[in-house]
Amino acid sequence: MKLRINRELHDRARRCADAIGEPLSEFVRLAVLNHDKGRLASVAPETKLQSATRESAVITIGEIAHEPTIIREAIARAVAYAEPLIPPPFQTKMLEGKDYIVEREMS
Repeated sequence: MKLRINRELHDRARRCADAIGEPLSEFVRLAVLNHDKGRLASVAPETKLQSATRESAVITIGEIAHEPTIIREAIARAVAYAEPLIPPPFQTKMLEGKDYIVEREMS
């Protein structure tokens, strides 16, 4: 099944899917499953993300027996739930101009 979703929602959903190591189609399936079970009922989705226009992205998902508006709402709710849980990328603090002794020969 092909689904047209907002480009921003697509990018944010892709980031969430990458964070859990799953393809986007699996993230969508899990979002709809959790939406159906009521696990995302308390999450307020951004309404601007639920629109779909000709400029929107088209994604391929498995066969899901729901209307596209419900699927887009489920994705928006899952993204709103998952994004705060994604840890920020780890960055080391590089100290430029510092030399370190790795090994010292004893004589």
